[in-house]
Amino acid sequence: SGLRLTPRAETFVLGYAYPGNIRQLESFVEQMAVFADDAGHIDTDALPEDLLQQTLPSVTRNDSAGLVETAGSIADSERRMIESTLLRSVNIGEAARVLGIGRTTLWRKMREYDLHFNPNGRNR
Repeated sequence: SGLRLTPRAETFVLGYAYPGNIRQLESFVEQMAVFADDAGHIDTDALPEDLLQQTLPSVTRNDSAGLVETAGSIADSERRMIESTLLRSVNIGEAARVLGIGRTTLWRKMREYDLHFNPNGRNR
């Protein structure tokens, strides 16, 4: 029914040092999906060390129970990343460059997440 993160994998994802590029976020998620078990669960124990090295130092392997839906978490992360970039950008072109996507893609994502650009810094 889809991929799920264990709580420790969610902590890992939230601690991942994203460079601010949506393409890198998508690539990172695709890399993690490769290591899902047969039930679609992603846990840090299955991830290679080189991927684990890309997180913030506070993330460690530990035992936890339960799972978290990834689709909502990824969409929420993407929305927050776009919103934050829009707040710091002087125009849509600059925001798209910072995010590593085209302006058309940014406009589409803004419609999808009901985000608006306001050059006075009051975006929502």
